[in-house]
Amino acid sequence: TVFVGSYDKQLYALDAVEGDVRWKFNARERISGSPTVIGSLVYFSTLARKGLGTTYALDINTGAERWSFPDGRYTPAVASGQMLVITGRQKLYGFTPQ
Repeated sequence: TVFVGSYDKQLYALDAVEGDVRWKFNARERISGSPTVIGSLVYFSTLARKGLGTTYALDINTGAERWSFPDGRYTPAVASGQMLVITGRQKLYGFTPQ
C-alpha cells in the first residue's frame, strides 16, 4: 500500500501494484507532508490555512480514524523506542503508550 496526501483534502491508500484506491479519508484540510507508517497506523498532518493543523492516525487496512491531535504540519510522527514524537507547527510532543 502507498499512502498519499493531497491538496484535495484526502489521504489516499493506493494499491502499490495496480494503483487502485483501496480507501480514502477526508481530512477537511489540505495535506502537504508525507504520511508516516508506524505499526498498523498511518500518521499524517493537515496544512491548515490558519492556526494549527491536525495530526491523524488511521488504521492502515481500513482508513478508520484511531486518533487525532490538534496540532501538526508537514511530516507528522517519528517513533523512538517506546515514544511517539509528533511534530507540531512550532512544538514537538512526546507520547508514551498506556
